[in-house]
This record gives sequence, structure tokens and C-alpha cells, in this order.
Amino acid sequence: MSNEHMPKQNTVIVKATEWFARLAILNLMWLLFSLPIITILPATEGLYYSLYRIRQHQEKHPYKQFLTYFKAEFLNSYKRNWPLIVLSVIFGIDFLILWNRSAIPEWFSIVSVAIGLLFVLFLIVTSYYFAVAQQTERPLKEQWLLSFYLIVKYPLISISTFLFFAVSMVVYIFWPAFAVFFLISFPAFVSYLAVEKVLKKMTSKK
Repeated sequence: MSNEHMPKQNTVIVKATEWFARLAILNLMWLLFSLPIITILPATEGLYYSLYRIRQHQEKHPYKQFLTYFKAEFLNSYKRNWPLIVLSVIFGIDFLILWNRSAIPEWFSIVSVAIGLLFVLFLIVTSYYFAVAQQTERPLKEQWLLSFYLIVKYPLISISTFLFFAVSMVVYIFWPAFAVFFLISFPAFVSYLAVEKVLKKMTSKK
């Protein structure tokens, strides 16, 4: 039986199953290529690039594009994203200090909350940035500014994206097996769809 003669519900189930399989493959590849830790940046860019190619119906096998992009853009990813490395190190040092709270005044808890909120904003802006970088052809600085602008301009979509992230983290905590297959790929897919949606809104208004 061809897809044309399949019930609509079955077609949706088939497409959803295909996407879950692709996301699982991409997540496994991301985990594998991120094992050295220092390769997280090119691996993350490769994941978003693969999502872009799939969404554009240019590739059905995400692992091929992931490998191609990882090899071709390995060094360039560090040149483009060195601010991410700096900010990640700063947040890492802050969290290490906060972890040893016995040596910190009680009032510093306010600072710890502020740092936590900034880190959440950093994660959301970064997820938007990787999606924007694949869906637009803008200079690097404009990509970052556009990412922040989209979050502020469309707060409902931004909040929904954050809630998806939060729910995903809860699921991974209680059912760690899901993290093996969807730890990064699912949040990346959600942020990609969010950026795709708001960019279409911006385009339609022009």
C-alpha cells in the first residue's frame, strides 16, 4: 500500500517515527563526536546543519551530512564560536565557586540566582544562534543580534521553547535512557523549528 492510500493518522505516525529515528541517530553521533569535549562546537554545528538539510528535503540520511560538515568546518567552527568557549569557561568557574558555598556570604545567593538566569538565557540564545546560522546568510555579529532579537520579539515562542527544554531535562533525569537518543538532538530540533517559525513571521510581515 502506497502512502497516498494510507489513512492520514498512519501517515503522521510514519513521519513522526522517521523524525524520531533521525533525531536518535544525530544524537548518538553528537555524543560520539563530542567525547573529546573540545569537539562539542563542530559536533553541535554539524547537528544543526543536518537538521537544516533534512528540513529542506535535501538529505534523508543525516549521518552523511553530519560527517561532511564536521570534517569541512572543524577548524572554522572554533574561529566563529570562540566567544562561546570564553562564556562557557566563565560560567563554569562561577558554578564551581557557587558549589563551594561554605566560603561564600549568605547574601551571595542572590548573585547565584542571577547567574543561573543568565546561564538559562545564554543556553536559549545559543540554541537560537545555531539555528539562525543555518537558516540565514548574515555576518556573525548579526546572527547573534538576530537570535537575541527573535527571543525578545516573540516571547510566547521563546517561553514555549524554554518549557520544552525544561520538560526534556526532567524526562532525561527520570528516564536517562531517553538522554542517550535525544539529549541534544530534540532540544536542537525544537529551537530550529522555533527559529524557522519566527523567521517566516518576519518575512510575511515585509
